Amino acid sequence: MQAIQPINDIKIDLSLPVLKTPMTRDAFVSQFHTAQQAMFPNQPLPRQRQLKFNDCTVSVKYFRDFINGKELSAINPTEDLLDEFLDNLTEIKGNNKHRYCQSLCNNIRNLINHFPSDILNRPLVNAQRMRYLNRHSHCSSKTKQFLDDFLKDGRKLNRKRLRDGKVLSNKCLAPRLREFLVWAASMFLKATGKACLLDVTPKDAEVFIRFYEARGRRDLAIAYLADLQPIFMNLIGKGWRDSNPIEAYNERQPTKVDDDFIMPETMEISRDLSSVNFKDFSDVRDRMLTFALYYDFCIRNGESALLKITDIVRDGGFVGITLEPEIQKGQNKPTVTLYNCFDESRRLIQAYVDLRAKMLAGHQVDAFLLSAKGTPLGETGCREAVKKHCDRLGIKTRKGNTPYPHCLRHTFATINIDRIGLCLTPYYIQGRLRHADLATTIRIYVQNNPLLAKQNHIANVQRARELHDNHGINQPSASLEFNHNESVNDIVMLETEAVRMVRPLGITAKSLRDYAEPKGIIEKKSGHYFYSRSFIQDLSRNWLTKQQVMKKLRFGRSRFCVWAKTRGIEPVIIGRVSLVKATDVIEELKK
Repeated sequence: MQAIQPINDIKIDLSLPVLKTPMTRDAFVSQFHTAQQAMFPNQPLPRQRQLKFNDCTVSVKYFRDFINGKELSAINPTEDLLDEFLDNLTEIKGNNKHRYCQSLCNNIRNLINHFPSDILNRPLVNAQRMRYLNRHSHCSSKTKQFLDDFLKDGRKLNRKRLRDGKVLSNKCLAPRLREFLVWAASMFLKATGKACLLDVTPKDAEVFIRFYEARGRRDLAIAYLADLQPIFMNLIGKGWRDSNPIEAYNERQPTKVDDDFIMPETMEISRDLSSVNFKDFSDVRDRMLTFALYYDFCIRNGESALLKITDIVRDGGFVGITLEPEIQKGQNKPTVTLYNCFDESRRLIQAYVDLRAKMLAGHQVDAFLLSAKGTPLGETGCREAVKKHCDRLGIKTRKGNTPYPHCLRHTFATINIDRIGLCLTPYYIQGRLRHADLATTIRIYVQNNPLLAKQNHIANVQRARELHDNHGINQPSASLEFNHNESVNDIVMLETEAVRMVRPLGITAKSLRDYAEPKGIIEKKSGHYFYSRSFIQDLSRNWLTKQQVMKKLRFGRSRFCVWAKTRGIEPVIIGRVSLVKATDVIEELKK
């Protein structure tokens, strides 16, 4: 099996100098001008590229003053020298200009990395890359070797390991998951004061929990220990360890459903395009991000940052976004194309594409989402743009929080499912959100949906009043009816949940299905069986078995048959279970 290459798999030896030979100050500054011409070859430049060119010129001026002040005879730049330059700029400009100073420092780094190859020995790296390269500096040589191997070939656990004895399967974990697990293992060793994974004991897990418990995050520590199970199982599978020291924390805590979303009436503020300045690039981009990408198309923040301009598809009156497998969450996902549900999304994307082309003025940039300077926006930039736009429009969630990108995706499914909003089915919502399991969609957006619960309550009250007005309250049991009017019925439930609710009555899945299929009260879609929620709830709450009735009324079998016949009660038979309506038993007890 071919191993998957991990993310950031570029080896840089930080012990090497950046330049092959040190340079004088004048020669070093002259190389800046050469690199600047290499970065911006075409003259005259478009407006955004000209601004970037001017920023580089300002950066060179500040850096020249900085190295003149240090009175260095020979210069060979290092990451520490750039950190000093950043501190010097921040002291001059003030702390409120820290991000601007970081931008100037990044310009110097990019210019140095554009020096000719006969001068440059290795590239300068930024602080994030430096942390990545030094992430294993506190680990032993054996741990470094194992973590490097795990990044390339970290395996999934074998589900049949108790039967065939093999701990690991032949399938690799997802690349991003391997990156996260290596980071978590390094963090675990730092918190416990250990340098080698082979020396970890069960007591170290307790030390790790106390470390987070002191910060009020005990639940996070237990979640990390549950996530680290593949690391230690890979150690066992490759013969590095004999036992798993954190096996006691194998069960991850159940994930809490996020029930915060934007109310429909508040979402209409973002849908109203009369407040959009269609000549302002940033305003159009932020509204397009907020309403079109995150709300209408339900795209994740990480996916939006990786979108390319070629992924936008125009098809008549609709606009589509193609999501390739490599940018989607999870593995083995197919290529999908999502189309807009609202016409406002089409208008926003069309306006943004036009303004984007006008800003670039023929310069080619693959990234779809760009900043005002023409550079890729990135995940953090998208998140900040949504936050800033929602604050300006006064958009808040129902709990009073500022929306974030994933909250908009969650809002679309919450306010447009079943009988609310666009009245979309759970199957469509599953495909829109690209959930692997339909049960996940139903659990989050049907069973824990406060708007749908209110609609169901109204439907139940309406149905109860209709039954009271048309038929009266006390009716003898004859048969279990299923109302095919969708406005009256509750939403459907999965067969597994239905069987769990009727299990106290002794009804099996097969007998329930055999009873429901001839009556047309069961539906099969995508390989799953669904029952009406009202039918199952009525069955579990309002019906008793024959044995339960005989025990409550203290009847024998023959007396029960006489009682049922004289009252005109016909027990409902489901499999081997005879059911009687609870109201009939209550009336008999009142006598």
